[in-house]
Amino acid sequence: MRGLAVTTGSAAVTNGGKSVTNGDARSIERTGLALVFAAFAVQTVINALSQIDEHAAAGFDTQRSEIWVWEVSSLIAWTLIVAVIWRVVRRLRPSRIGWPRVVALHLLFTVPVSLAHVAMMVLLRKLAYWAAGDHYVFSNDLAASLLYEFRKDFSTYIAIAGLSALIQWIARRPGDVVDRGPATMTIRDGTRTHVVPLADIDVIEAAGNYVAVKRGDDELLHRATLAACATELAPYGFVRVHRRRIVRVSAVTRTETRPSGDFDLALASGRTVSGSRRYRAALDAAIGA
Repeated sequence: MRGLAVTTGSAAVTNGGKSVTNGDARSIERTGLALVFAAFAVQTVINALSQIDEHAAAGFDTQRSEIWVWEVSSLIAWTLIVAVIWRVVRRLRPSRIGWPRVVALHLLFTVPVSLAHVAMMVLLRKLAYWAAGDHYVFSNDLAASLLYEFRKDFSTYIAIAGLSALIQWIARRPGDVVDRGPATMTIRDGTRTHVVPLADIDVIEAAGNYVAVKRGDDELLHRATLAACATELAPYGFVRVHRRRIVRVSAVTRTETRPSGDFDLALASGRTVSGSRRYRAALDAAIGA
């Protein structure tokens, strides 16, 4: 193996560059989602007040409480659905499956989302009317009403999916900190010291009492446990994909899932490594963070 070095010291990681931890990303995502929900709430109030004025101007005998039930039931339904759309956006990333498939799958997904929104909305309204001693009728022409709701839900879905994608993209961007050079991993073997930029490391694998730090075609052996490396490098974009392997997330260019649930990762360096289905959730979370 070219560049082989057997180390006996401990590896040290220094962060001199721009980075964002998982905690930072989650904080950005939570803030973004809170803003989305706040926008929904504000729009609900505006819609309700507008409908009240319109019904009054048209001379309709509609109680204000009914209009509030209509709007709030829709808001609650969308609030529950947002979490689902968020996960769909996280999984259907263009970098993973390509733009054509992303667009096609999102367009298809608008149909079950609209049906779910209508079903939850109608159920909530029926419960509210029942509690008031009344009876709610959704429509006498179900097909026409579903089509009407779909036209509205389609634009709402696109808006939610677009905002979710934007928030997740912002959360994945490096934080704005002072740039002191790239983050590096220092591996010592007594008289020799290897300072390896983390951006050059593709994979770290367990190798007996050592770990093999792989960069391009080279490997450096270091006496450490894979668990320790996984913990130390997690804030720098590394994730465990197998009990014997961790990878740099930004090096992954393609994921192919096997029928068993295990998967193969294609890396920018040309390497292909395997991952276990046991660690798939951690990989997806790291890719989406």
